Amino acid sequence: MHMRILVFAIGVFFTTFLSSLFANGGSDKTVELEGMSNELADVVFLTRIDPEIFLLTAVSDKYRVLCITIENNTSADLDLSVDKDSVVAETDSGHQQSGVLDIYRREPAFWDSLSQQLRKKVEYPKTVPSNEQEIIFVFFDKSSMDAVPIKLSYTIGSVNKTVTIGQGGGTGPGKTTAE
Repeated sequence: MHMRILVFAIGVFFTTFLSSLFANGGSDKTVELEGMSNELADVVFLTRIDPEIFLLTAVSDKYRVLCITIENNTSADLDLSVDKDSVVAETDSGHQQSGVLDIYRREPAFWDSLSQQLRKKVEYPKTVPSNEQEIIFVFFDKSSMDAVPIKLSYTIGSVNKTVTIGQGGGTGPGKTTAE
């Protein structure tokens, strides 16, 4: 059951992503949040959110999921740590909620229901290799996340920096694009 929910959520994410690539002028809207940091030059952080899908789906009927793509365009690896890193989402009402990066610790039964291949994709990575990208999965408690985030604050412990992911590279609310 848990596996089907996660597979559905991941499928919806990729369907939403692909539909944004082949937009036909319909009325659907996607919120794009992007972030960069002077201290992390040439590292790009991006998430695309379909508001309806985000609010309608939940993993294990407990968590809403956001995927953040980290594109490391540098010559050095970017070290990550599930224990030192954090993501906080903020909605337009100012509500803030911390995300869960270590779903395997919080929901062991759910984690055990996943295939080994899916675990590898969902598990928080230890590094973003130089000139590569990684997608991280961030889980938010459904019971207190009833709106789409307009801003994410992503703290990376290895470099002791917080990157704001929002419209225009993190300078404002989310950019909405017609799909």
